[in-house]
Amino acid sequence: MTKQKPSGKHDNFGTPPKSLMLPNLGGKSMQTLKPVKWTPVKLILFLIFVFGPYGGLLYVASGISQVLLIYLLAIPAIAGLVFYLVYQLTKG
Repeated sequence: MTKQKPSGKHDNFGTPPKSLMLPNLGGKSMQTLKPVKWTPVKLILFLIFVFGPYGGLLYVASGISQVLLIYLLAIPAIAGLVFYLVYQLTKG
């Protein structure tokens, strides 16, 4: 039976902790992964994949009319297209 050390008396006391390494990244730590650069195209695709299923679920679950659903989906889509057009024209 091993004798338990008092609290605060560890073998590795005072040594810096080892960094968390991700497997199969060739020794790169999690902090060196590049962040996502959000462009208007990526933002619009993200919103379609998030709000597309939500709009379908809303239509099926609530029983709203198709005209209202078209308005709810078309207004943000048109706003996104206008934003993308302005971005393309003014980025240079």
